[in-house]
Amino acid sequence: MNNTNAIYQSIINSIERLTSQESITTIEEIYNDDEVNLAKLYDLEESLTNILGEINSYKEANAFFDNFSELYDLLSKNAEIINHQSNISLKSLMYAIKLVRLLENSFETIPEEDIIPFSEFTKFDEIPHFIKSQFYLYTGNEDYENAMVFINTEDGIDNLIQSNEEIPDSFVILILNFLANHNFEQNKKLLIIKSPETEITINKAISALKLHLVCSGDSYHKIETTQRNNLNKFKETISLSKNYNQFDDSLMILSEYNSRNELLNKYLSIYHLVENFMCRFPLVRLQNNNNGNMFSIRNFRDMYDDLDGKEITMIRNFFKVIFSENYRSSYFLNIAHDKFKNLVNNSIMTEPDIDDALIKLGMINKGIALTYDTVSNYSAGQVRSELPQKLADMVYGIRNSIVHNKETEFHLSHEYMEPCIYDLINSYVLDILELVLLDLICNENDIIWYSYSRIKLFED
Repeated sequence: MNNTNAIYQSIINSIERLTSQESITTIEEIYNDDEVNLAKLYDLEESLTNILGEINSYKEANAFFDNFSELYDLLSKNAEIINHQSNISLKSLMYAIKLVRLLENSFETIPEEDIIPFSEFTKFDEIPHFIKSQFYLYTGNEDYENAMVFINTEDGIDNLIQSNEEIPDSFVILILNFLANHNFEQNKKLLIIKSPETEITINKAISALKLHLVCSGDSYHKIETTQRNNLNKFKETISLSKNYNQFDDSLMILSEYNSRNELLNKYLSIYHLVENFMCRFPLVRLQNNNNGNMFSIRNFRDMYDDLDGKEITMIRNFFKVIFSENYRSSYFLNIAHDKFKNLVNNSIMTEPDIDDALIKLGMINKGIALTYDTVSNYSAGQVRSELPQKLADMVYGIRNSIVHNKETEFHLSHEYMEPCIYDLINSYVLDILELVLLDLICNENDIIWYSYSRIKLFED
């Protein structure tokens, strides 16, 4: 196919199929006795037929058709009518028109013979991978080796061609050539490559595309977001007489938490608050035990012993206190149990999905997986003795799944975020953490509140 054919053919083919008797009959049957829309259909058919004749004339004369803007507006205005047929992809046709218009100023300088070896390129149009980028172009070397073009119409075609984006004429013509046999309604993504290898798999090509994107400073992954910035219910507990200034670091963490919408980053922010409090707790306890009196080296040694343990042990010890009868009479523990049961009772999640999420997050002890049925049927005694540790293990397990990326461990990322894990984190774990951690800050207590602003090291 020579350049002139490549430039015009996809548009000509689409208009011919759109004005075919098959397409017109299909739309007629939709509108049946709707005279207004039938009249619009016949006007559209006549206009397109006339434009098609003009385009063919310009193609034969090897000249640039100067009325593509009118054609684009006509199609856009009648999109609802056109979309009742399936012979063509309106999205593909309109994108082709946008591309051709890029050649308006250079058309006369484009040679008739091929300026790019169409037959040496490979097209992939069934792309199951999620890639958020709308358009990417790499031209390769002078022989176009390793060149690639990626087009994604998931979000429409309006932003596919940016005003500041330069696409070489040869690649405009290449894309137009492949659009002649591509339907963006059926396959919303298109990847065109020229590989040194004669055979290349889709997975290999997509991996190369992903590497191109990250090397360009872009991201390609799906981002799981959440809107959880409404903590108004705690405002009524704030008192100007209290020393909240001791929580400057904690408030900064919460400010970062509110500024983030990506679920995983948001989770890590609130986990930093858990870490802050679990390390603060032994110091508060030591200060309270001494009643503001002089600290000894033995006191510090005992405190460091508390801080020198494994992180999971420290979180369990901290959760054992905040979810105990000694703090708000087990108020938060009972809420945590009720909210867990209500995940199913209120149809937020299904029982199998909860079990699946718990297994993936490593909630298995001595070969026995924690299940919704087990936790929801805890007796009052089991809620007190078992649930605080299970909550600590869940919070710590999610953190590990995000920050660890070992081959032998489950790694939680946006790309592999299953709905069941998203729902468990967003609808349960973050709910519980927000509730108890904000309460610890807003309401004075002997768990994380310092009673004294200084550590006394000797008597005056």
